[in-house]
Amino acid sequence: MKRYVIVLLLLLFVVVGCNNNTKKENNNNNNKHTPTPTPAEESFVVINLFHWSECSHCQEEIEWLKEVEKRNDKIKVNYYEVTEYEDLVDQVRTELGIMGEGVPLTVIGSDYILGFSDSMKARIMNLVDKYQEKDYCDIVPLIENSEDTTNCYLQNS
Repeated sequence: MKRYVIVLLLLLFVVVGCNNNTKKENNNNNNKHTPTPTPAEESFVVINLFHWSECSHCQEEIEWLKEVEKRNDKIKVNYYEVTEYEDLVDQVRTELGIMGEGVPLTVIGSDYILGFSDSMKARIMNLVDKYQEKDYCDIVPLIENSEDTTNCYLQNS
């Protein structure tokens, strides 16, 4: 019985990702988010990654996104360490209807992906392709600036 409980817990961890229930002071400034593109840069697709420094899945996604960003000059990644942006990540989760505190949380336009694995890489790149083909609205800076997000959903549909 104990073995089944351990296997179930491990499976749950892999499926959901890491959970940031422990709030910890983190002064690591290596992953600050970059500014939202200016109007002249509108052809960029912005990937917003909410991560936790102690989450192995988050670290894997950060490394992968850095490589993706190097290979594609039309992608910009904003990195948000959840212990430094607690209010923003809570507002984003509420706005997008995300239950729980799982990370990594990847937001592109008004779409999100919770967790990270090889199959998630394809989903992220599919969203990048979707948003590269049209003008779109990045919902995260609207939430960050307490602006209305209604038109963002309409524009991205």
